[in-house]
Amino acid sequence: MDSPFPLKDRFIIGGGYLLPMVFPVPLLTLVFVYIYYYFLGGVSRFVNHHLKQSFNVVASYHLYTLVLFLFFYLLTTFGDLFGNLFADNVFVGMFIVMGSISSFFLIFLFSIIIYVVLIVAIILAFFGKWVRIPLIIKFIK
Repeated sequence: MDSPFPLKDRFIIGGGYLLPMVFPVPLLTLVFVYIYYYFLGGVSRFVNHHLKQSFNVVASYHLYTLVLFLFFYLLTTFGDLFGNLFADNVFVGMFIVMGSISSFFLIFLFSIIIYVVLIVAIILAFFGKWVRIPLIIKFIK
């Protein structure tokens, strides 16, 4: 593992990516990761970059999960209303049921994917790679 970055920096980054997996409490995770970034983000540019990525991944995950929960809630709440409006059309009812099932499945799948992304980011950070994780919103630039 030959890297131009000190081992201390790589352990700090590993802790930043590991923190959301150790404390999976929804909003407290954001606070913990931000506090970790605030206190240790100035160690080096490499650490700063990775801790920003860690916070942005966690914040994006929470935002995407909230949108999926809202979609799931709206489909189950207003599904009966739409079902009554289109009682003659079987496809509308199938769409509502499939939408609610698929949104629950997407929440579960997305929860697994976030752990895989964080583990891959930890491994790449220990090898000294600059990582940019796709599909995240940059809350901290």
